[in-house]
Amino acid sequence: MGYATSSSVKAVCFLMFVLVASTSSQSQNNTRCPFDLLYHFGDGVFDSSNAVANALFGSRLPAANLPYGITFPGRPTGRWSDGLLDIDYGAQALGFQGITAYLSQNSSSADAIIFAVARSPVLDRSFFIFRGIIIPSYTVSLSGQMSWFRSYLNTVSSTPSDSANRLANALILFGDVEAND
Repeated sequence: MGYATSSSVKAVCFLMFVLVASTSSQSQNNTRCPFDLLYHFGDGVFDSSNAVANALFGSRLPAANLPYGITFPGRPTGRWSDGLLDIDYGAQALGFQGITAYLSQNSSSADAIIFAVARSPVLDRSFFIFRGIIIPSYTVSLSGQMSWFRSYLNTVSSTPSDSANRLANALILFGDVEAND
């Protein structure tokens, strides 16, 4: 009996998600998806420029320089790809237009916000330091990304009820955060 690779299993799961979501009921603001907002947490597979914006030396990271971004949009964008990422394709297929990294200037007005940061682990930095494992300084663990998310919610919502309504109409994805643990 053969085993599927981790990447192929993730691809199949993502495609199944897209198919199910695209055939579900429609929301008020989005004709393809029953959700109005998308939030994604994870690592470099979904990082749309947070690592570059987060690091003191972000401009020296590979994703800040060519050939990254050469296919799309023709210049480096901070995405760890020469073009669009899986999340870009999936979010666009679901009808989300404003796919934006959390650390970008316009994240509060986007309908799809990416909190993922390249090479980030699920576990906190202290876990690795205690074991003598060095991880890049620009990484942000899942708890750090969740802290960003709470800050974001405080910025875009004036009451806990507003936050609850926002979350009730949101698709929240956690993906590829296991690769570094």
